[in-house]
Amino acid sequence: NNMRTRLPAQLQPLGDKVGELYDALGASDTAKMISVYDELDKTGTAGGDAARTIATLAAFSGQYQKAYDLLTKYLAEGGAVTSGLFYPYTLYIFGIANEGLGKTTEAVKLYQEALSYWKAPEIEIPAIKDMKKRLARLGA
Repeated sequence: NNMRTRLPAQLQPLGDKVGELYDALGASDTAKMISVYDELDKTGTAGGDAARTIATLAAFSGQYQKAYDLLTKYLAEGGAVTSGLFYPYTLYIFGIANEGLGKTTEAVKLYQEALSYWKAPEIEIPAIKDMKKRLARLGA
């Protein structure tokens, strides 16, 4: 309540959802997290990366079409392309969505492109390991 009184009026929708998001994260309630992020995205207070966050949650929870639709728009808007951190990871998530929808040729291309940016990492993060496993499983 104290935080809400200190927020400018245009940020209050964001403040109202912080508790809901925190509770959903604590409960590992992916459906609720997606719902809260969807609501935040509609208010315009969540920032441009809300779509990527929602798509990531959707892809990892088997909602491949939702992830595909969000990332198609997100990548077309160009914001992800300017980020050396988020662009390869977004390609990875987009690959998962494509793979889940049975678009394996496109998934392979996306995984390979993402890995082209992460050629010789000092640490193989879980996304890199997972893409390599997925490519092997897909025969690429």
